[in-house]
Amino acid sequence: MIDGKETAAMVYDRQPIVDYFRRIDDNAFAGMMVVEGDERRYFFSLRKVDPPRREGDA
Repeated sequence: MIDGKETAAMVYDRQPIVDYFRRIDDNAFAGMMVVEGDERRYFFSLRKVDPPRREGDA
């Protein structure tokens, strides 16, 4: 936990990158990418989408 809130991290194999995620609501996450040796932080958001319906789906 960071700041008392649940946070997840994804560490890449053979890459100096860690992505951090925090849930905003049931359908969205905020993210921050940290690259080792780079002072900058890259922020992004992810939103869940419904898969397209196919013919014959109820």
